[in-house]
Amino acid sequence: MSKKFNTLLMMLSTCLSAACSQSSNSQSNSANVEATTFVNNGGASCAALSLDARYDRPVLQNGFDNALFDAAVLHYTNERRCANGVPPLAGDPGLQQAAGIHSEDMATRRFFSHTSPVPGRETLRDRLIGEGVKIRSAAENIATRPRLQIAGGQPFFVVDRQNCSFSLEGRPVQPHTYNTLAQSFVTQWENSPGHRENLMNPEFTRLGSGGGIQSNPEVCGDIVATQNFAS
Repeated sequence: MSKKFNTLLMMLSTCLSAACSQSSNSQSNSANVEATTFVNNGGASCAALSLDARYDRPVLQNGFDNALFDAAVLHYTNERRCANGVPPLAGDPGLQQAAGIHSEDMATRRFFSHTSPVPGRETLRDRLIGEGVKIRSAAENIATRPRLQIAGGQPFFVVDRQNCSFSLEGRPVQPHTYNTLAQSFVTQWENSPGHRENLMNPEFTRLGSGGGIQSNPEVCGDIVATQNFAS
């Protein structure tokens, strides 16, 4: 679902959805995505950069490094914006904090929405104000995908679910690294019209992203991600 709000919080809405399907032994979760928006260059550079070896760390079940994820999502978001002639975004710690908290809320409370059941964090506006983020306009993309490197629709086979062992085309399935996870999420958002609109919006100058690990014994965990934009 994509919801739009202007700066006076008058609501306009359009609908977008990406279906997800999962099987315990043959089909993977292709991922869910959802976007919401309410209503220059932030000092970032379009110079070609690469992520160092830290970002090749695997994403484990017992912890999520939001700093690495945020930096990697910023990197790939700016890579796509610059390739399309859109000014890059600057990282924003307040946006990152709000995104990480919302992702963790969704993961632990098992909901997938821009509207949170947590008092004081119900809306994107609430979450940004709560973190002291100063904005003129802002937007939020959310998505989920498996922690393992399984693309939507690919058949995979259970070797030992208790020990998180799966195979794909005869090869062991590996967990995402922070590098591949960020690429996957940014590609997912870019390929969905409403999310791409947020991602490529030249009005936005700042970005913060965060993720949370949601229990899913079928595929050893899902990642729930949030991407917050602001100007």
